[in-house]
Amino acid sequence: MTQSAPGPDPDDDPPARPPELRDGTLYVQGAEDDDGESSNGKREVRGGRASTVLTALLVAVGLALPGVAIFLRRPPAQGLPVPEASSGVTALPGAPSMSGETRPAQGSSTEVTAKPGTVSLEQVPSRASSTESASSRGSLKGSKPTSGGASAPPSPLVGALARGEPRPPSSSAHSSERLRADLEDTTLPPEARSLAALALLDAHLNRERWRSLAMDAERISQLDLPRYQLRLPAEQAAWLRIHAARNLEQWDTVLRIGPTFRQAYPDSPLVPAVDAIVRSTLVHRSNAEDNQRVLRADLRAEEDRAARDIARLEGLGRPATEPRRRLDFQRCRLPADKGFHAEALVPCRAFLATWPVATTPAELGEYRDVRGLEIKALVGLRRYAEARERLAAFLASDPEGEPRTRARAVIQSIPVEAEE
Repeated sequence: MTQSAPGPDPDDDPPARPPELRDGTLYVQGAEDDDGESSNGKREVRGGRASTVLTALLVAVGLALPGVAIFLRRPPAQGLPVPEASSGVTALPGAPSMSGETRPAQGSSTEVTAKPGTVSLEQVPSRASSTESASSRGSLKGSKPTSGGASAPPSPLVGALARGEPRPPSSSAHSSERLRADLEDTTLPPEARSLAALALLDAHLNRERWRSLAMDAERISQLDLPRYQLRLPAEQAAWLRIHAARNLEQWDTVLRIGPTFRQAYPDSPLVPAVDAIVRSTLVHRSNAEDNQRVLRADLRAEEDRAARDIARLEGLGRPATEPRRRLDFQRCRLPADKGFHAEALVPCRAFLATWPVATTPAELGEYRDVRGLEIKALVGLRRYAEARERLAAFLASDPEGEPRTRARAVIQSIPVEAEE
């Protein structure tokens, strides 16, 4: 420990030269040479002890903060700017490096190795392994998790969802023809035939090929095939046969085969779903019958109104074009609005053939509406190719009129592999 000699107050006379740092100790001019005593004979502790304490504090801080260490090692006479203390802060590109600057070691926590746009779930470490090095984080793909970052066991729901929503087979290896041949091949193991049957049903379901699904489900329901991964082919076929009939709007078929499912498979978890389809079909058919009665009444009212207007105009010797056109338009619009596609298609096409010329903006709007209703009726009847042809003609002849009907959106909603 160094002691300063007695003398005047340090506040009065500053040292002749600035303190110097040698071997980790801050020296003040004259502190190491004078060990004087005060007038009362006691050694007086002055600036030397304070300098030593200050040195110890600065050295301790300098070990933790590289910026302070740089400050201590830099000669004060050069007048260079003092850097701010930082920890793990990356310098801007192109910034000059300072002498004596320490760089983080390779693999430290401040090093960034991931490239932008390449982060995936496999590369993200778990909470327990967040302190791994950058090189180990980059090699997580394909490696097994460690004991500290072990993932949770898979939920049993994953397998249930995989069975409830199967993936469609690839068209090259599992075409419908190949699957039909496999399920009929008695030389194959029963499990292989069950797998082919379930894959065929799943392929039709995922592609919304309802007619093919109904046909193949009818056949598979008659085969005595064993369970495959908890799924019984005959049970699945019976359920999907009902599902296909509902989507084909074959209401009588749903009501005929729906109740037989409960009798054949009383313990099946699909029984509540089948019962719900049967109940909704009964409600739908009842509503359809009510709508049919309302539709017939509305059409009779429009016909009576048109007959009166035609008689009045002809009695005045004036043309009755307007009431005739209005009646033909209502014969198309009324059934289309209630979802009776077959009843709407014929009068809509009759309107387009009878009234191809519009003389007023209102007539032009009606003509465009009818073209859209014709396309929607074709889609409702699953005549998709014909509907696409009518839309192409509509867009070619009247591109400004299509947005009014939203016929393009109806066509785009058709699944790619949907069956007519």
